Amino acid sequence: MQLIKTALCAYGMSGQVFHAPYIAAHPQFELYKILQRKSHSAQKDFPNVIIAKNYDDLINDQTIDLIIVNTPNHLHYTMAKQALLAGKHVLVEKPFTETIAEAEELIALAERQKRILYVYQNRRWDGDFKTVQKVVENEMLGELVYYEVNWDRFRNYIKPNTWKEDTQGGTGMLYDLGAHLIDQVMVLFGMPERLNASLRVNRKGGKVIDFFQLQLYYEDKQVSLGGSYLGRQPRPRFLLQGQLGTFVKYGLDPQEDRIKEGWQVTHPSIGLETAAQFGELYTDWNGLSHRGKIETLAGNYMELFDDLAAAIAQQKAPEVQPHQALNVMHIIEAAIKSSEEQRQVSFLQYS
Repeated sequence: MQLIKTALCAYGMSGQVFHAPYIAAHPQFELYKILQRKSHSAQKDFPNVIIAKNYDDLINDQTIDLIIVNTPNHLHYTMAKQALLAGKHVLVEKPFTETIAEAEELIALAERQKRILYVYQNRRWDGDFKTVQKVVENEMLGELVYYEVNWDRFRNYIKPNTWKEDTQGGTGMLYDLGAHLIDQVMVLFGMPERLNASLRVNRKGGKVIDFFQLQLYYEDKQVSLGGSYLGRQPRPRFLLQGQLGTFVKYGLDPQEDRIKEGWQVTHPSIGLETAAQFGELYTDWNGLSHRGKIETLAGNYMELFDDLAAAIAQQKAPEVQPHQALNVMHIIEAAIKSSEEQRQVSFLQYS
């Protein structure tokens, strides 16, 4: 089996936690090169990797099959475009791009180049979201009328020396964490009819959006997406209400924290929650009344790389489709427009 030779564009937190360990452990990939301009720290973790000092070393290397663009958000479009033009498959971190126009251009380019363009939406493989999918797909709450998901953190200061606190393009909580929540909603329900949004800078001295609240309206349901850097006491991660009952879940998928703690990404329990973290389901389903906890399905980010490998090596349609990533950009731009103009935005009129 020919391995998919892979290059990583950065080795910060994203590279160390979400990409390099998985590429190195996956039987169909080879972690070949990592771009590090000022350091060789990646080579300490992966002694066989080649350290590249500039991006040309990656795009001009004819042996490289896949480039992972995990750089600051404002570089995603340019670097993904260069990689596609060089004939590489591309895995690009979220947010996909800064604008709809950039996303459309990259999708068209990938089609012309006959290359896979895959946006890193690993939160589809969170155990809590996989559980929510089952609840929704099996209509365990009856006709769903309300879906809420929140991602709160508590950081009441401005973190120094990070591009994420700067106003360069594509920064702020909506582009960062919001892109994941929007993607999950697109998987479950597709595009809404209209939305309202409130985007704010709440921390003193802050420059980027650190609070978002989106209300998405469908014909038969309402969706609420929220995030805040002043969430000292987090809201429910998920809250679903239907004609037959309610599902509520607190806490985040454990995979990210466990990798940071040193767990191997192949550990069989890396995506398993403890019973204390399970969500609670209150419903009448198939003639049975249920009141209590339901076990969270195992999360597994390796499944994203399984999917990516199948798309590259076997030409299988990927789970994360480019048009879905484009829809996320439509929601983000509409939310910005809604908040700035303090009005509801309809997707029948929005362009």
